Formats: sequence, structure tokens, C-alpha cells
Amino acid sequence: MKKIFYLLIVLLAVSCSKLEIERVDAKIDSISPVAAVPGSTITITGSNFTENTVVTFGNAEAGLITVSGNEITVEVPTSLNEGDVEINVTSRGIPAVADFEVLPFFVEKSIHPGFREDGYPTGFVIGNRIYVGTGESTSDTDLNDFYIYSTQSDSWGELESDNALPFRSWSRGFTANEKGYLLHSGFWEFNPNTDRWTELASGGTTSNTPLVVGNNVYLVQDDYFGKAVWKYSIIDDEWTQMNDFPGALRDGATGFVVNGVAYFGQGVDRSTQDFFNDLWRYNESSDTWTEVSGPSPIAGLQYAVGFALNGKGYIGLGRSVGNTKTSFYQYTPETDSWKFISDLPSDPRVKAHAFVANDKVYLMYGSEVSTNFGERIDEVWEFTPETL
Repeated sequence: MKKIFYLLIVLLAVSCSKLEIERVDAKIDSISPVAAVPGSTITITGSNFTENTVVTFGNAEAGLITVSGNEITVEVPTSLNEGDVEINVTSRGIPAVADFEVLPFFVEKSIHPGFREDGYPTGFVIGNRIYVGTGESTSDTDLNDFYIYSTQSDSWGELESDNALPFRSWSRGFTANEKGYLLHSGFWEFNPNTDRWTELASGGTTSNTPLVVGNNVYLVQDDYFGKAVWKYSIIDDEWTQMNDFPGALRDGATGFVVNGVAYFGQGVDRSTQDFFNDLWRYNESSDTWTEVSGPSPIAGLQYAVGFALNGKGYIGLGRSVGNTKTSFYQYTPETDSWKFISDLPSDPRVKAHAFVANDKVYLMYGSEVSTNFGERIDEVWEFTPETL
């Protein structure tokens, strides 16, 4: 009996020793970045990481993207709210703990001092500065002044150009080759090195969505006048009509360019008021359009904003089935898929402008309703869809 008792004690001691040997205490050396919006990918370096390692942000478990013995990449859980939270990394032992800050998607910025209460302005981005101007005054007078917003200092200043742009409203603005362009009843180029405007060859058509692909700009007619597509060559200062857009005739469409590929869609049928929940991809070399098949949670939008950032496309705001929206959605070309990102923490709006600068998006202007008589919105929001 004593032999059996001693044998049990020995076996228990060996088992405890074995458990101590197998226990793995994870260690955290660094986290990059130490603050990010939900959905961002972060990298944790340290030691004793395994495929069974569990990472939590507070009570929310994060999905592992990659893992090795000394490095883990994880996605910040989308369920998190803004604020400080603890990261726990557990392998098979005592958890390693580190502090992390969940950033907000939206931060309100300084408003435009030359805000247009009636007509819609336009603009473009050059470097870390956003140029915004034109539009109409409350007396329906066309304006030609321009203001510059610094994304670094969150400050505005008025552009003092050597030559004034003609008075105009309802222009379309875009950026190409570090210069700004305005299109409507004439076509103008702005050179930031000389602060001068130069008139270019007129042609093409107006469009809510100039799609810049390399040295070419594509304009898709997106209202009841037709479905013509025009290409403007920045190098040759020349317009060329391309094959018509094959999708349905629509108003208030939007789009974006991701990795040199243009996408276009959404909008509404003016006659039936049916909303289009579609997206088309343009092949520049063959001058053809293909409807992408990814299921979209957008549910059809008119007068939304579209933009691209870091290999992803985004569409948000706008109107659907009579209601203005606050939601933003992200499109991934590689998987032809959509996902919801966040809601703007303010009033819904249509016809807003989105300017991309320094891996952030600046949302300006818009109207509370889709008619020309809705109250104009003077807010400026900095939007960070994903922290790098």
C-alpha cells in the first residue's frame, strides 16, 4: 500500500513538472500602431506566440491574420468603441498585457470661411492642401474665389492667384499630375507652382464623377442626356469619345479609381425613381465595361460620394428610397466584396465632396435633401477608414 502511495506522489510530481515545462508565457515587445480605428490591421512583436495564441481587445477577441513565434498581425475588432482598451495576448500561460487606443472614424475640423449657402462649390487636392471654391452666392451670383485648406494645421487661407478664374458654379473638380482641374462651361487647369489658371481644350461632358486613370480622365454622362463616355488626355490636351457606358441611364451616380482601375455605378432612374445597386469596372485597354458581381449592402444610392484609399474603394452618404444616409461602405477589388465601415456622426446628406489627402478623407459640404432647395451643410469631417 505504501509503495502505491509513493508511486502516486512521484507521478503527481512528474506531471506538475511537465505542466510547468509546457506552460508558455507570451511576451509583448511592441505594438504598431498603438492607436487605430476598428478594422485596422496592427502588428504585435514579442515572443512565445503560437497558432493557439488568443488576442483580445478588452472583451472582444481579434481575428489572427498571420502568426509566427515573434510576430502576430491581427484586425482590430469592429465592435470596439472609441477609447482606451487593454490588449491581452495569451499563448499557454500568463497573458501579456499592453495598452491600446481605439480611434474614432470621424473628427470634425474647421469649417470653410467662404462657405456657399446656396450653390455647390468644388475643388481638388494637391499635396497636403485642399483647394475649394466657385459656386453660387445667396443672390444666385456665380463666384470665382478659391480657398486653401491645410490638412496639417487644420486652417484655411484664401488663394491669391496671378489670374482670376472666370465666375462659375456647378463645376467638377479633380486632381492629376499634381495640378488641379475644373470642368463646366469650359475647362481650366491650375498650377500650384505659379498660382495661375490656364484654359484648356473644351469638350466631353459634365459628370459627377471624373475618373482619373494615369494621364487620362474619363467622364461618364450620368443623367438623362445619354450614356456617353469621354476621355481627356492630359498629355495631349485632347478629348476622345469612347464606347458608351452599357449600364442603365441614371442620375447621381458615383465611382472611384483603385490601383489604376475605374469603377462606376449607383444612382437612380429619373423616370421611375428606381435606385441602382450596381458597380461597373472599366477596362482602359479594351474600352469595355464589366458589371462586378459582388453582393452590395449599399441598397442603391443617389448623389453619394465615392473615393479610393490604400487599394480599397468607398461609397457613402447620398439618398436611397427617399431617405438621406450617413453610412459608408468599403469595396475590396481582390475579393469583389463589400463591407460596412461606419456612420457619419452627424446629419445625413447628399452631394457632399470627398477629398483624399495623407491617407485620410475630408468630407465637405452637401445638402440635407436632394433638391436644390435643401439646407446646405458647412461641416468639415476628417474620416480615417483604416489606420496604417
